[in-house]
Amino acid sequence: MLTDTAVPGMLPGQEPNQEVADDFEGFVDYFAFDEDLLFRFPDGKQWISFKPLTEGGRARYEAKTSRDIKFNRRTDDAAISMDAASDRHALLIASVTGWNLVRKTPKGFQPVPFSKDSPGANFEQWLDKANPKIVNDLVDAIRLANPWMRDEMTVAMIDEEITRLQKMREEAVEREAVKKSS
Repeated sequence: MLTDTAVPGMLPGQEPNQEVADDFEGFVDYFAFDEDLLFRFPDGKQWISFKPLTEGGRARYEAKTSRDIKFNRRTDDAAISMDAASDRHALLIASVTGWNLVRKTPKGFQPVPFSKDSPGANFEQWLDKANPKIVNDLVDAIRLANPWMRDEMTVAMIDEEITRLQKMREEAVEREAVKKSS
């Protein structure tokens, strides 16, 4: 029971302005893994917010992207079907939490409300029409924020990425050669 001189939150016998020892000083709340990060678009004005995946988010993402391995007993061959686009989209949907994006309309630029996880949601519409380079950059930012994703890359996945980058390099070399000759 509080008396007229008691201050809420004070311990019995404690004088006002006397510090109370915190029994939990230095503890960390491991239930609160909650970090918002921003991916900025090239204009520097628009952005997408995302979160590194929690263990629960990771489990849901991995459940959506798991693949069956098929063995051929006659040839001892194994096959795994890969769907990079579905995996990329699942990661984006699991991680993205909001945005500040505008769309040009007949009335000028208008803010686009953020929505996802439903048919026709704005995020899914944007993802379908977005510049693939920007989507790749966003995916890379999300992967950097989730170190466990890099740890789980297989040699085959790394080789596939190297092949993709080598093709991009060859295209860039050709493009630069054309620019120099013209």
